[in-house]
Amino acid sequence: VWDNGIGISPRGQRRLFQPFVQIESGLDRRFEGSGLGLVLVKRLAQLHGGDISLESAEGEGSRFAI
Repeated sequence: VWDNGIGISPRGQRRLFQPFVQIESGLDRRFEGSGLGLVLVKRLAQLHGGDISLESAEGEGSRFAI
């Protein structure tokens, strides 16, 4: 899955697959969620012998591959 959105900083990429982590925090964040979606995807992929990878650059978007 890929997009041409805001991208994810290197710091955000290191934290992205940790439970309940959201790149934007605080009351004025622009995106909703619980911070569990990618954690669950990664774990399910691993249970089936796979994994998930991420390529992203700020301002250029992100690409996730399973």
